[in-house]
Amino acid sequence: MIDRLQIQISGVQRPLSFDPEGRGAPLLTSANTPWAGMPFELHEVKPFARAGGAGPVDGECGVVVLLDGAVDLAVRRDRREVRGRLEAGSMFFVSGDSRPDWVRMNGNARAVAVRFPQAWFERYSVDGPPKGFGRTPPLHRDETVRTLARLMCEEVERGGANGRLYSESLSMALFSYVLERVPAAPARASGALNDGQRRSLQQYVASRLHEELSLSDLSARVGLGPRHFSKLFQRAFGTTPHQYVLQARLAEGARLLSDGKHDIAAIAFHVGFSSQSHFTAAFRRAYGVTPRRYASERRPTQIVR
Repeated sequence: MIDRLQIQISGVQRPLSFDPEGRGAPLLTSANTPWAGMPFELHEVKPFARAGGAGPVDGECGVVVLLDGAVDLAVRRDRREVRGRLEAGSMFFVSGDSRPDWVRMNGNARAVAVRFPQAWFERYSVDGPPKGFGRTPPLHRDETVRTLARLMCEEVERGGANGRLYSESLSMALFSYVLERVPAAPARASGALNDGQRRSLQQYVASRLHEELSLSDLSARVGLGPRHFSKLFQRAFGTTPHQYVLQARLAEGARLLSDGKHDIAAIAFHVGFSSQSHFTAAFRRAYGVTPRRYASERRPTQIVR
């Protein structure tokens, strides 16, 4: 049984859908996949109107991002009606603590609905969603949120091929971006990683390239919350935790290829890639050649006497 996202309409809880009958299944769902980020679903949006409004269940919140298409949205809340047009890249904030009285949507689009579990707020040292989260005005045609939502969908479609750290990083990027655009956004991170913390992280990653690393693993190494840690890590290393681990894996792969003592498939798994094809694609992007070509160019030339 797939664990569907839930919504609440006039006190009734049921699976999320964006169609008049309320029976539409998602085009894509993160449930029952290796995805380690925040739960989300990709839906087709069709024209509908609902008395009693609709939104997350009590105590929950999240966002809806339009990947493509456009919709005309009308919402009535506290006897006041607000209308607007949302196009690809637009994002609106939803909360079970401030569901509208009535909602109407016209148009067609594909939309990604992301739920922000309370555990993620706690994980990143935030008490919970800022007051009035669900009343925050929508973001319009924001390419950052559209890109993050698209990458999340692509990663689930690939079966989580890039690993836990990548899915967590994508979710955290969207989570941080959203929270910094509501009125009561949390304060920005201050401080820096010291030399001992930097060395500890470098050694930890280098010794575990073949393992599934997560933000929680890395941040716990230096006694920080994952959200604060990610900002300090980027200041210290000039790149994100995910990119740092990827670069370390590729560098070790390049070293092993230069030795000429291992086949490519064995190297791929040794440095933490899910398959040889995944390793080959990442290596080519980083080094401009395939692993096989890289290895052949560094193989010692035999001198014929």
